Amino acid sequence: MMHSRLDTFIIVLVALLAVIGTASAGTGDLQVLEPDTVGIDEASGSACPGCTPPTAAFRADTTSGSAPFTAQFHDMSIGTIVDRYWDFTNDGSIDSTTWNPTFTYTQPGTYTVRLIAVGCGGADIEVKTDYITVLPGATLSLVAPNGGETWEQGSTHTIMWRYTYNPGDITIEVLKGSTSLGTIPNVPVGDAGQGSYDLTLPYSVPVGSDYRIRIASSNYPALNDVSDAPFTISADSTTSIALASPNGEESYSLGSVLPFSWTYTGNPGPTVNIEVLKGTLVLKVLPAIPVGSEGSGSYSLTIPYSTPLGNDYRVRVTSTSNPAYTDTSDKSFTITAPTITITAPDNGDTWQQGSTQYIQWDYTGNPGPTVKIEAIKGSAVRVIAASAPLGSGGSGSFTLTIPPTIPSGSDYQIRVTSTSYPACADTSDGTFEIGNPT
Repeated sequence: MMHSRLDTFIIVLVALLAVIGTASAGTGDLQVLEPDTVGIDEASGSACPGCTPPTAAFRADTTSGSAPFTAQFHDMSIGTIVDRYWDFTNDGSIDSTTWNPTFTYTQPGTYTVRLIAVGCGGADIEVKTDYITVLPGATLSLVAPNGGETWEQGSTHTIMWRYTYNPGDITIEVLKGSTSLGTIPNVPVGDAGQGSYDLTLPYSVPVGSDYRIRIASSNYPALNDVSDAPFTISADSTTSIALASPNGEESYSLGSVLPFSWTYTGNPGPTVNIEVLKGTLVLKVLPAIPVGSEGSGSYSLTIPYSTPLGNDYRVRVTSTSNPAYTDTSDKSFTITAPTITITAPDNGDTWQQGSTQYIQWDYTGNPGPTVKIEAIKGSAVRVIAASAPLGSGGSGSFTLTIPPTIPSGSDYQIRVTSTSYPACADTSDGTFEIGNPT
């Protein structure tokens, strides 16, 4: 191996220091060497018997990259090695004395690397000229979306960027405000300085006007770029839900069936949530109801008797896949209570002991399938029928044979009560008489 005069001087100097260090070990002072050959290995010419003169050699895992570039070096020297001295930029400075060091090159350029291997048998230098090539740092710039765009849910759009040198694979991140909604890792950077990725927006992604895209090098996350300004994600304009009923001004009775129906376009998803609203309060939620088929859907609910009465009810139908697809009753509807009104006996009527009479009533809404009928005399109450049929078509009746043993009197009343909804009841307006047969 050819060495420069400086290299030769360094080798001789290091070897001399190695011999001196051996001769003066343990004293801290330079000892005078006697002219005899004590301690000299005549066969090898070395001051250290058994030492093998070093031969310097090294390699790097990778010899080129973009600034900042970190190279991993490996000392491949052979022989008896005591010390090693690395100069990674060939500027005469010792940068490392470790066995397998790393060094980071911060500036572009071509660098010569020097290793001096020192042993008790001498020293050797390995110089690799223009061994490390450091390219200018890579750049990465987002082109689209860069602010002001509007993307619809379910649509596909192209994210585009430019780059210089080699930033490596790209990670794409979707931001809503400061919140990350998801990342797409290890996207190929592209070629010829340009890259792109086609992103299909899920129907479930929230709508909003505060979206940005961030791209970053997967290898160097500090190398990144973000949309200059926000863009908008809006609902798919080809998809909608329209509530058909109840849509306002209807009236439904407790215990009756409340029908829901709607139409839809596009793809609102397989199911909807139905909410019953009283004013601003959500009174009930019917979750995951099938959306229907061929553009329409329906569902029905029997109104519980415990439901509060009111004229401020509305219904809202919303896609479970995408809350942007929703509709609410245009106007309020009413929930009322059912009624029962006794029409016979009437005030002043007289029923004879042993006769057959008819208790009659009218009803509205749905009081339930059966009623309880009671006879009242003063403060005494006697159940005539615990569960008589309600009737049909808004009226009902019950045939009663007056027992001949029942006490006569002019203070009788009849009460009819729904067995399903006890608040729905009526008592004859006045009293009637039960008398002895004439």
